[in-house]
Amino acid sequence: MSVPSPVDDLPVARQALLELLLKRGKSYGELADMLRIQPERLRERSRAAIELLGPIDGPSPSPAHQSAIADYLLGQQPRDAGAETQRFLAGSEEARAWADAVSGRLRAAGLPPRRTVADIPDSPVGHAEAVAPPAPTAGPKRSRRYGASGVAMLALAGVLAFLVTGAGRQDNRAAASPTLTEALTASSGVARFTVLGPTRLMNAVEGARAISTRSATGYYPLYAAAHKAFGVNVLLLASIHFQETELSTAPGTYEGRNYAGCCAGPMQFSVVDHGSAGSVWSRFADAYRAGGRPRYYPHQTRTHPSVYDDFDAIMGAALLLKTSGAGETLDSSAWSAAYDFHGHDAAGVRYADEVVARAVQWAGEGVSVAPAGA
Repeated sequence: MSVPSPVDDLPVARQALLELLLKRGKSYGELADMLRIQPERLRERSRAAIELLGPIDGPSPSPAHQSAIADYLLGQQPRDAGAETQRFLAGSEEARAWADAVSGRLRAAGLPPRRTVADIPDSPVGHAEAVAPPAPTAGPKRSRRYGASGVAMLALAGVLAFLVTGAGRQDNRAAASPTLTEALTASSGVARFTVLGPTRLMNAVEGARAISTRSATGYYPLYAAAHKAFGVNVLLLASIHFQETELSTAPGTYEGRNYAGCCAGPMQFSVVDHGSAGSVWSRFADAYRAGGRPRYYPHQTRTHPSVYDDFDAIMGAALLLKTSGAGETLDSSAWSAAYDFHGHDAAGVRYADEVVARAVQWAGEGVSVAPAGA
């Protein structure tokens, strides 16, 4: 049985920062650009994460030296400042021990530091006290370009910004339950999603493709009607719609069954009959009666209920999610409801991860999936 790393005890936002800086090789400037926050604020958060990993007992460097060492371990110092930190470490046994302890805890979590004590030249400086810590640096110029993995990184940045810069200012405090208007349009009004650890969060967001606002327009009144009837977060509902059929654009959405022969329609309900229990669709097909059917929407069938009708399917999905515990907020109950929607297996875990991460991403970007004032 593996022993948890002290990194696991850090707030999830700071774990995610360390993963981006160490595993993905991002700079303070690049992350600040993606998160739309000041580089100094990001630097402070990152340094704080490193400093929390330092030994509690025994001597330790001054706060200024700890900050410099944090920048060094995270690979965020330019050459001159890095060389100055190396000279300081070479002359201070206390500082080397502190840096070694932090480095060991990072490695135990699978996050090897980008610079280590082993990188220090063999010739020590002698008197560490005479060497001042490097002055804070402005960091690399903030880039406007993101490279081949930019879309996935921006997606992760949206979620991370939601965790790092939320209105609560505390890493472990969720925002209050949102009003309908906040749930539809405001990133700060949606409860923070923390059920995923940082690695799963990163993987989920990278698998959660971006929404096309234009393609979602026709479904605005359907999501609004489902929210009004069942109180389910509209971003969660839209994310499931996207996950299942890419907002009803996937081939075969309106006819036949999926490749497994079990599911059909815009929300891919199981239509397999299980004797007296019926099918999953049959148990939620009448949900459309709880809301007013819009006059126009992308695909109306002639008879109702129909698993192929967008309104019928979205209303059924909202009732299923409500029955599984989903509500206004994007929290662990939203994840559990998405897990129930798919089914309880390994694929279901990945499904729920992606669905909720995408919904949080959209919330962080201020994406609206319902008309104003709905």
